[in-house]
Amino acid sequence: MPAVAALGSIFTLSILGGVAISALYGAEYRVFGPDVNNPVISLEYIALILAFTAGVLLAARYLGGKFIKVLFLGITGFTIYFVLLPVLYAGFPVDAAVYAALGLAALLTLLLWKYPEWWVIDISGVLMSVGLCAILGISFGILPALLLLALLAVYDAIAVYRTKHMIALADTVMSESLPIMFVIPKRAGYSFLKKTKSLKEQIASGEEREALFMGLGDVIIPGALVVSAFNFLETSPAFFGVAGNLAVALVTLAGGVAGFCALMYFVLKGNPQAGLPLLNGGTIAAFLIGSFAVFGRIAINL
Repeated sequence: MPAVAALGSIFTLSILGGVAISALYGAEYRVFGPDVNNPVISLEYIALILAFTAGVLLAARYLGGKFIKVLFLGITGFTIYFVLLPVLYAGFPVDAAVYAALGLAALLTLLLWKYPEWWVIDISGVLMSVGLCAILGISFGILPALLLLALLAVYDAIAVYRTKHMIALADTVMSESLPIMFVIPKRAGYSFLKKTKSLKEQIASGEEREALFMGLGDVIIPGALVVSAFNFLETSPAFFGVAGNLAVALVTLAGGVAGFCALMYFVLKGNPQAGLPLLNGGTIAAFLIGSFAVFGRIAINL
């Protein structure tokens, strides 16, 4: 179906975009400093995710949706500026790059506040996904990235199928039209602004949803391993004329796409699905296969 193809294209092109621009981000953009091969940074990142998720759910309950919206839009605007700046530096003078990044970030933030239609949310999502794939990819060496994907796959399954707090978070995101997901209409004329039921109400009623939804994390997390493989593996030996690091990165991405296809098979049945078990599982398996094919071993060192 066209909506699945569009979402798959966003998934693939966002990760490829992260690979393409990752060289533009210097060491100062690494989230946890210079020690990219320390497995502990994966645990630190998961702790941050848990704390942030808990904070959002508590704030939604006690402070209300408007507070959450202002918080997320502030984070979104800063993130868009942060990820655009190195890219614009590559083609413009410093002052022009700063003003352009500020202007684009301000424009998208204003649109997200005043007119959060699905295409505005998706444009913002693509920009953040490309940049954050690159930033996380250069922040995690191969071993920490593998550990991160494995642990987050388990966490996502628990959060969706057991505690169900991820569904509550998604419901909050949808009700306030927050830009941390992709929205792909299934039919022409769809308007995200005119939705009448919450996600929980749609699930409870069993009705077919009019759009496909995918969180940005479902792109960024598997994309981090792809970018990490490209940045931290050796370029030789070549594999069928392709540099070793790029070959493994592309095979790893192919595994993520396979996981995406499996995920869409279940999503189209109408039930909420944990994305990361399938997406990360396919990405990890493909990395292992690609690493063995190119290097004859699991290449986890710089």
